[in-house]
Amino acid sequence: MRWGSGVIVTADGRILTNHHVVDGAEEITVELSDRRSYAAKLIGSDAPSDLALLKIAAVGLPLLALADSDKVRVGDICLAVGNPLGIGETVTAGIISAKGRSTGLSDGSFEDFLQTDAAINRGKLPVARW
Repeated sequence: MRWGSGVIVTADGRILTNHHVVDGAEEITVELSDRRSYAAKLIGSDAPSDLALLKIAAVGLPLLALADSDKVRVGDICLAVGNPLGIGETVTAGIISAKGRSTGLSDGSFEDFLQTDAAINRGKLPVARW
């Protein structure tokens, strides 16, 4: 069994999580903060960005509205929301310290990213179980 965290991004049950959480999963279960559980379908996953998209059969869910990253400015406040180490939902704040960052360490497929100093800790909300 693996654990991870994610955020609901559409009211009809689309959830963003990490690729490493669902990679190789035969069965995925999502448990919401109110303890409701749903079987989830993996819609897509991308290893270089470590992102995955899940879908659960639910409607009317509370969601996290995503902003337009092209409008972000250096110095803007950003938030990291999660469940680090399974201790409960948390929010940490930071600032956007750079845009268009490039590490030069990859093949160039993932080189334009935002840099932040918001603390991001390993999550432990049940998302994938197998």
